[in-house]
Amino acid sequence: MSEEDILNEILTNPYILEEEGERYLTDKDFMLYASIKYAWVFEYTDDKLKADKEFILQVLKYSPSCFKWIDRKLKNNNQFVLQAVKVNGLVLEYALKQSKVDKEIVLEALKENGKAFIFAHKKFYLDREVVLVAMKNGSTGLGYLNELLQRDKEIVLSAVINNGSSLEHASTELQADKEVVLTAIENDGCALEYASQELQSDKEIVLKAIQNDSDALEFASNTLYSDKEIILKSIEDGKDNLKYADDRLLSDREFILDVVGKYGSALKYASQELCFEKVIVLKAMEDDPYALLYSDKLLWFDKEFMIEVNNTIGVSLEGVDKKYMNDLDYCSELMAWNISKSVNSNREHMLKLVKRKGTTIWSASAELKADRTVVLEAVKNDGDALWNVSEELKADKEIVMIAVKNDAFALRYANMELRNDKDVVLQAVISNGITLEYASESLKADKEIVFTAVKSNGLALQYVKNSLKDDKDVTNNAIKNNVLAKRFIQGMTEIQKDVKW
Repeated sequence: MSEEDILNEILTNPYILEEEGERYLTDKDFMLYASIKYAWVFEYTDDKLKADKEFILQVLKYSPSCFKWIDRKLKNNNQFVLQAVKVNGLVLEYALKQSKVDKEIVLEALKENGKAFIFAHKKFYLDREVVLVAMKNGSTGLGYLNELLQRDKEIVLSAVINNGSSLEHASTELQADKEVVLTAIENDGCALEYASQELQSDKEIVLKAIQNDSDALEFASNTLYSDKEIILKSIEDGKDNLKYADDRLLSDREFILDVVGKYGSALKYASQELCFEKVIVLKAMEDDPYALLYSDKLLWFDKEFMIEVNNTIGVSLEGVDKKYMNDLDYCSELMAWNISKSVNSNREHMLKLVKRKGTTIWSASAELKADRTVVLEAVKNDGDALWNVSEELKADKEIVMIAVKNDAFALRYANMELRNDKDVVLQAVISNGITLEYASESLKADKEIVFTAVKSNGLALQYVKNSLKDDKDVTNNAIKNNVLAKRFIQGMTEIQKDVKW
């Protein structure tokens, strides 16, 4: 029975641990595997193992909560606790009070993981040296400090460089400090929320914030919502930020004409007057035919305009019969269906759609799913688009290589012949070794492929052919990447004894 099977048996019936404890709880290899996967199992570990320093340190590296069940003598041994927090700083949460007040132990824990700061004794919340080490190593505990330390620029800068949102807990003076705010928004654009009102009105600050995260526009001063440069920058990544724009901008014909030419769907925010202007609606539809759904509905009943749409945009759309004029919901559904039917077979418009979101190729006609240019653009944007292309193009090496480079898991959609192609599979396992699952059986026995896969993801060992599961280079590298790979070693043979941890 494998380690996985034994653990599943225990999970099904935990009383097995009490009834047949010696069978499992004295097995160091099994308990290491089990405790890493389910920390609570460690509570039932044999007492000898709970006093085995080397074994415990291996467990704590992955499961710091297991510290609460180790031998009491080790808990009281500050030298061992020091070793433990060097392996995993979060062990400090489960340490005894005597360890939490020991500055040497606390400093070592924070050097390993600043997030352990909240588990240190509260006296260290006043210790500038300790606080600085914590903030430099990723602590989010700025809010636990007193006002004096929250006014300390070096401490606050160390905090926001790793966690921009810590700006929330900085002093009012530092929330108005341009250097501090710039550092915070470089880490997290939305830290703009905690900047002073003056800096939320600072165009340079706001531009940098939305360049990092366009969602930060929500926290900018309303006075900047009429700034064309700010608004245009915030919608560059396709975010729906035009909703924040000032009404004057949304009624600005030149501005709207420019915006809808790049982002057709932005028409939904234009003023009612501009949504009725044929030139603007046509411009929006050139980018996105679905923009017609945001135009003034009266245009849908205008036969001359619909003829102009068909001639200008190159789609074949029918207007809506005036007898449905009083049922606008039905009209919207009918128009959406007409647009979908037309666009899905329109090469030019489908190219635009897949360049923005590759997976939209699922809605394309069979003809376009077999169009090499369209498919290339789709997989360049998102490798997962390979799922919905023609079988012929799933056998196209160039297309598949691009797809797996963007998304290693696209290998599963490739033609079986290409899953046996060493170049293609190597590209996939370099990105994520677990994709070895989708390689051909012969490549699962290819040492170069297998070695690359387990170095990328040790758990790929489960898909390796048995002939290589006894190879020390393969198993050592798999376990070095992920100790849980140990469960996949063939037959738990003598090789286990030679594995380097």
